[in-house]
Amino acid sequence: MDLFIIFDEQFAQGEEWTVHCDMLASKLMIAGKTLAATLCYICAGNIDKTVEIWSRCLATGYDGKFYVDLLQDLVEKTIVLALATGQKQFSPSLCKLVEKYAEILASQGLLTTAMDYLKLLGSDELQSLLLLHQLCRLLILQMYLQVIASSWMLMLMSCTFTGLW
Repeated sequence: MDLFIIFDEQFAQGEEWTVHCDMLASKLMIAGKTLAATLCYICAGNIDKTVEIWSRCLATGYDGKFYVDLLQDLVEKTIVLALATGQKQFSPSLCKLVEKYAEILASQGLLTTAMDYLKLLGSDELQSLLLLHQLCRLLILQMYLQVIASSWMLMLMSCTFTGLW
């Protein structure tokens, strides 16, 4: 019966389709069929529940991958899913996930990439805005330090060539 509901989209329009997909996904989760439930949540456009299922691999580890790699996979899949479904507003839990990923990117020196991920959120949340502001300041500092380092290199090279060193 449930499979009929899911496959027969023409009888379930709009919100009703989403409700049926969510109901079926819940029943599949109770039955222990996580993969099928995930697919139903994706069909329902229920990104939060999908991310909740995908996030479980972060805590347990998967295929010997490191946390950062798992987080990157999760964030990339989630962003693609959100953009594909046309979702403009992200839940607080998804925002926190992307913020955590942006912090990791920034700690690795990938400031512009981190800023790009935060901009995707389009969030007015204070935490996101503060993180974006910090990244902007770090990016400016990084560019300033690069200019100083380049100036010093040029000065050292000119001293070496002129015999002052």
